[in-house]
Amino acid sequence: MMIDFKLPLAAVLALSAYVTLVRSTVCETGNNYCMDTLYVTDRCDGTNCACTSGYQAILTGCGESTEITNFVDPYKPTINANQYSGEVYWKSGGSGGSLDLFCVSSYSGVGAAYKWFNDSGAEIDGETAQKYTARVTADDPLAYTCQVNHAGTYVSDKSQPFTVTGYTDSGTISQPPAITNMPAQTVVGGKIPALTCTNIPKEPAGTALDITWSNSYTRTEVTATATSAQVEGGGVVACTIKPGDGSARGITVTTNTSEEVATTIVAKTAVGVEISSPATDTTIEEGTTVALTCSVTPAGAVYGTSDLTAVTWEKGGTAVAGATTLMYTVPSTEAVGEHTFTCKAKFDARDVSASRKITIQAASAGVEKAEVIVVPQSPVADSYVVVKCLVTAGSLDNLKYYWSFRGILIVGQHDHTLQVNKATATDINGDYTCKVAKKGTNIEKSDTTSVAIASDLAKPSLTAPVGPSDMIEGTQYQLTCTSASYTKAMTFELRGGAKTLQSTDGMFKVVATSTATDYKCVTIVGSRNKESDVITVQGKDLVSVQISGASTWVTGAAAKLTCTPNKAENIAVTYAWKKAGVAITDETGPILVVATPPAAGTHTYTCDVTPFGGTMKSGAITITVQAKPATPTVNPNAATLNLGGKYTLTCSSASAVDSATYTWSKDGDDLRVTSARYVIPAMTAVDAGDYICTIKVNEQTSTSSPMSVPAPGAKGLQCTKTDFTTTCSDARAYSGNCLAGRCECARNVKLQSNSCGSNPGARVSVSLLVLVVTCLSGLLVRL
Repeated sequence: MMIDFKLPLAAVLALSAYVTLVRSTVCETGNNYCMDTLYVTDRCDGTNCACTSGYQAILTGCGESTEITNFVDPYKPTINANQYSGEVYWKSGGSGGSLDLFCVSSYSGVGAAYKWFNDSGAEIDGETAQKYTARVTADDPLAYTCQVNHAGTYVSDKSQPFTVTGYTDSGTISQPPAITNMPAQTVVGGKIPALTCTNIPKEPAGTALDITWSNSYTRTEVTATATSAQVEGGGVVACTIKPGDGSARGITVTTNTSEEVATTIVAKTAVGVEISSPATDTTIEEGTTVALTCSVTPAGAVYGTSDLTAVTWEKGGTAVAGATTLMYTVPSTEAVGEHTFTCKAKFDARDVSASRKITIQAASAGVEKAEVIVVPQSPVADSYVVVKCLVTAGSLDNLKYYWSFRGILIVGQHDHTLQVNKATATDINGDYTCKVAKKGTNIEKSDTTSVAIASDLAKPSLTAPVGPSDMIEGTQYQLTCTSASYTKAMTFELRGGAKTLQSTDGMFKVVATSTATDYKCVTIVGSRNKESDVITVQGKDLVSVQISGASTWVTGAAAKLTCTPNKAENIAVTYAWKKAGVAITDETGPILVVATPPAAGTHTYTCDVTPFGGTMKSGAITITVQAKPATPTVNPNAATLNLGGKYTLTCSSASAVDSATYTWSKDGDDLRVTSARYVIPAMTAVDAGDYICTIKVNEQTSTSSPMSVPAPGAKGLQCTKTDFTTTCSDARAYSGNCLAGRCECARNVKLQSNSCGSNPGARVSVSLLVLVVTCLSGLLVRL
């Protein structure tokens, strides 16, 4: 079935949800946590986050008004006493009678509890079990009701009252009995089951009432015959209560006969079959299955076990091998397209059949994956929680979201955002499930994650871009403080150094000095705070030395190496060059020019850098000298070249010396470019093709292999269902969804060739489902 939070699809669509949330999304104009989505605006009216038309404020944001108004509790319980009516014999002056009452509901969530209420509507203390034993010590009737609930989250409507009435010797029994088990229709040859007369008074042990049956019906299982007008024995059946041995006690029975019941006898020639599940032609997603159930008609009719024979299934008129039962599962390997499946059988040697059309869509046409993530990872009390339902899909068209909390579907909630203030563990701890369905199909994906309020803030982490050994004296570094408990209400402090710094984003700038300084970060939310571990910041005058330049030289061509010290800006240094460990005379600057390279082979050059009054550090490079330039490669500045993007192709060679020249061609045509880079200013289909570059050094050339540039794809950052929650995770640029293989841009962000960039004037649809829970004080059945 399409949407199954413990209810059939028709019930879900009709009832919409199992639970509504008692309070609305409270907010304060000066402390506004309203998140702008499809149904919730970013405006706080002083009490609630304002909703769009057709929606109303509920605890987790805005719910669809029509669904909430028309909500009927599918878990509303009923009370029964097994076969008893509620009339109980009790003997005056004795200990009285008793009757076991049972609160029965289709709700089966883990942790279900019950409440019982007495005749005055007051809750009966200590009675939380499904069974309640009512004591009867008087004739006066008492009406009991019950509820089913889940940890204060779900509370059902109260049951209809169940009345318990006492009677004694010379008393009166007035409730009529009832018959169960009678099928509405029975095919000739089918077994009419043994019937039961229920709704009878509860007599004391050792005594009993007499029960008789009309039309000489014996209560035992019988077989319907072709001549039976209705039930065996003809006509209809009723059961009657008589005082029996209660007559000696003066018991009077008034309305003592049940309503008449009957079964209609159906001729075998009127029987057929139907595909009862799914009840209509259905669309599923490629790679999934659907079970087809073939049932006898009229629906529910009792028939002989030997009547239905020779069951087979066909697909498009061709028999399906091995499919010989009333249920057939369409395999996940079935091809994309429309398929007609037919159930064929013989009923009493007569051919009967029924068909159902199953359409299989490509996976990219529906929802490939749904994934629920929690932000922050470690929420705390009196703060808020964001639960995002991210999807990989071909598009957001015809998708609908359903959310459940602790196994209960939230009524009316199809928005991307659920928002409330001041979360508590009692109210929001539990599993949140997001189910995303494509309308009109069986295509759906779901995911579940748990939200747990922590007792304290998570320990923050303070990091620096480099370690202490790589810090340069006098250089400014950004220290970043992060917390798994981060919310908008969190502030950060950086303690250490001359003064305490404050920040709302956890970013701090400090300058490394020659003296070691220990820093720690403190996160603060209200009266809570948490400290990070200490990190040390200390700058050095010289950290490292790097040598840059071509690593492959061409015989006879001049080459150049550059020595770059990673040092403090105002520190004076000296340079000394060496080849194979031997000092090169008069080379004491940062650049070494080799007019005539050494003989073919490998050679090592070293640059020693010494700061004034400091410690020398060295860098080294190994050079290969050969007759021709190293073979170049063509490298684009993006993995995928998308429509309209500006891209640069670079001709890279280890022999890229200053004297090198370049030529470019595309599909064999000269591009008349002589630099190491070729620029495509705005990518179009014309720019697709095979690109080749050639490097020339000292009249020697080397040519690259072709680099194929395909026709431009759609704009945006590429993603897949296996990586999208990581690839599309930058909330400043992306919503978090992966649509048609691209990360969807966030609100107010413009789609660019290979990413999403800032565009404050734009407004686009947010397509993620965010659950902001900042104060769940109880999820109940009514607003």
